[in-house]
Amino acid sequence: MIKTNRAVGTALVMAALFLGYAAAAEETTDAQDQADEKTTLLKVAAEDYFPPFVYLDDSKHLTGFDVELLNAIGREEGFTCIYEIMDFKEIQPAVMQGRFDIGASAFAVNYERKQLVEMTNHYLVTSLSIVVDDFLEGTVSRLEDLDGKNVCVESGTYSETMAKARLKRAAVLTFNGSEALNQAFNDGQCQLLINEKLQNQYSLQTGALQHAVMMPDEFNSKQIAFIVPKNRPALLERINRGLEKIKENGTYDQIFMRWFKVDLRAQPDSSGEGGSYSVLMPDS
Repeated sequence: MIKTNRAVGTALVMAALFLGYAAAAEETTDAQDQADEKTTLLKVAAEDYFPPFVYLDDSKHLTGFDVELLNAIGREEGFTCIYEIMDFKEIQPAVMQGRFDIGASAFAVNYERKQLVEMTNHYLVTSLSIVVDDFLEGTVSRLEDLDGKNVCVESGTYSETMAKARLKRAAVLTFNGSEALNQAFNDGQCQLLINEKLQNQYSLQTGALQHAVMMPDEFNSKQIAFIVPKNRPALLERINRGLEKIKENGTYDQIFMRWFKVDLRAQPDSSGEGGSYSVLMPDS
């Protein structure tokens, strides 16, 4: 009987502790939600060179499509973004740890990432493309043509994941950041480069990629979104709500035209279908 009473007593203590922890966790979540609904300042992690999405301009100010978009969302929802620069591969872990409220560097929406962070509603659909040294023009038209060659990709990106999974007979070289990636291509460390299509077009038009041509075919259509920490539903809803507002009032269209100089009717829809479009330099 004594052992039974002890067992029952232990069970009751454990149950009480569990309920206490659950209540405390719920209170913490509620407090976080309230803070996320009211805060006027959000910390954003971004890389310093992934134009036209995020990059430092000549005055060392962070700019780009993602930055303008997030700032516009903030104006609608009553918050200001404070940006901190870091390598792309470091942004997601920093958001997961709660050191930042938002990650903004053209993050591809995929199953693996959604297990680790929350992803906002997508704000763009784009794809990957291949850039080749101009002397190889006409010899590469599909991924299989990259076998046996050196292929440059940015570390921590979907391009790296895809290249290592599908190019078993190619040498996949990784580089930290798009600037280092482009420089490696220009220096001849590889003959081919895989990166986000709009970024490749921008690099070609601005001269960041030299003696290079982009293959006409694109592949692996993907949605682009911001990332936020898990268990921050109020923050996620706030960003999604602001994104919907700027789409409805025309601000999104204005920002898109400023950076991409195309009619949104030519933009691929959420299924990845639609026309093609080019990137031009934004007005200074």
